[in-house]
Amino acid sequence: VESAAAALTGEFPALEIVGTHHGYLRDPGLNQKVIEEINEKAPSILLVGMGRPLQEQWVIANRQRLGVPFCMTGGGLFKFLSGAERRAPAWMRKTGSEWLHRLAFDPRRMWKRYLVGNTVFMYHVCKARLTRKRPK
Repeated sequence: VESAAAALTGEFPALEIVGTHHGYLRDPGLNQKVIEEINEKAPSILLVGMGRPLQEQWVIANRQRLGVPFCMTGGGLFKFLSGAERRAPAWMRKTGSEWLHRLAFDPRRMWKRYLVGNTVFMYHVCKARLTRKRPK
């Protein structure tokens, strides 16, 4: 997280990052403390990266207690910004196939997300399209 913050401020010198946190918030007391710190610092944007689906669950569970106008999840974003993980080539990003690059470079971690998750998602999309009533 610190490396990602440094990369962002290096690229955008006018950017003001008001704080960072490691995001391991299993202890309810620590979770409450972090929420209080976030509200005290009053950021305009809160980026949350804890890995899927934990980051989305955390935002949903705490959104009403956060005084932040905009929250966004993106665990992979911090890895890319810090340089810990390489982004796919531009042509893969443009064609929507960055997932294939991530799968190729980290198959042990990404196989279930992309092979199972994408298949289940496409099943639901196709099922919804086939079962929806068409207007007359």
